[in-house]
Amino acid sequence: MSVAKIGGYPIPYVYAIVIDREILGDEARTASGKLRRDIVAVKRTWRLQTRPVTKSEADTILSVLQTASHGVINFWIDDFGDEENSIPAYVDVESEERVQFGRGGVWHPDGRQLSLIVVEQ
Repeated sequence: MSVAKIGGYPIPYVYAIVIDREILGDEARTASGKLRRDIVAVKRTWRLQTRPVTKSEADTILSVLQTASHGVINFWIDDFGDEENSIPAYVDVESEERVQFGRGGVWHPDGRQLSLIVVEQ
């Protein structure tokens, strides 16, 4: 079972997710010093870290992003519940690290470890 998907494609071996929130609005202090806020929206940003994946798995993720021209793409994470609850987001590769690893008795000398940034539209 996948923890996250972009464009309907599962992101394999996600093991760490950091969620940030950006408050969109205006705030100022009144003459008496009281803080007032006018918040329009709160937008989330997810930073997803994968464990080592095969080059083929990494290439598929990169291909999904390339097909979307790094524009808006549907993003789903298990916190949303049903997969129909995906949201439009921008997904960028923050880093792609080449790693060697073994999985299922097979050595992968050209594996990748990805850090993805997902920004809610």
